[in-house]
Amino acid sequence: AMADMTDVLPTFCELSGKPVSGKSLDGHSFAQVLLRGEPSSRNWVISQMANKACIRTRDWKLTHDGKLFDMIGDPAERHAITADHETEQHATFRRELQRGLEEHLNL
Repeated sequence: AMADMTDVLPTFCELSGKPVSGKSLDGHSFAQVLLRGEPSSRNWVISQMANKACIRTRDWKLTHDGKLFDMIGDPAERHAITADHETEQHATFRRELQRGLEEHLNL
């Protein structure tokens, strides 16, 4: 299941039965993933620390410096997919992930 730290508060609120009254949160509860094994509502997560960030789906990860990783074929992130080995499919994933990262970071 895809989850990040913004998902913890909404999850605790749902599990405890205490609504998040009048607050707008970025996170999504993953209580149903824990309780019923339902699929996650997230298709991606973003991780950020200082001036470094990455966006990750189940299959792909793009870092702030443009490194694209195949998380199924290379889960240890040993070999970034470089431009000279990039297929049209890789380029499509890179563009989609870059757009998501830029929207989140307001670049």
